[in-house]
Amino acid sequence: MMRRPWDDFFNARVERLLQMQELLDIGGGLRLSTQHSNRADPRNAWIAQRIKEKNISYKVLDYVDTYHPDIVGDIQDLPLRSDSQEAVACIAVLEHVENPFKAASEMHRVLKSGGCALVYVPFLYYYHAEDGYYGDYWRFTEDSLRHLFAPFALVEIQKV
Repeated sequence: MMRRPWDDFFNARVERLLQMQELLDIGGGLRLSTQHSNRADPRNAWIAQRIKEKNISYKVLDYVDTYHPDIVGDIQDLPLRSDSQEAVACIAVLEHVENPFKAASEMHRVLKSGGCALVYVPFLYYYHAEDGYYGDYWRFTEDSLRHLFAPFALVEIQKV
């Protein structure tokens, strides 16, 4: 299988998350297990293995309890203390929230100093709301991402 630049970017940024002792997966987008999300992605089995080996506290936060998250909460009003999280993964979530500005602000609020967030969002992607669960509101350009995440110390963007 051919390696794509975004695969290398993703893997390197996940490695950065795995340097932390705790990881909050908003929406369960890392797809590490069917116990905490709607499906597992076998390509990410290495992440689950590293979390286990390094004894990293891994928690999934989701808006509803359908897929048994560790924390039920809204990314636009995270039920977490300020400066309480070392690392956050937010994969394919922001297009589904009504106010991505509030969601980005909340991620920034809960991150500890020196913490990091890995956020994955669509630009060109088909409409994919799930009736009764979440809508599909947004697509993001590089300009919009730089604006959304301006309060963060470093913003790196990899086009897919």
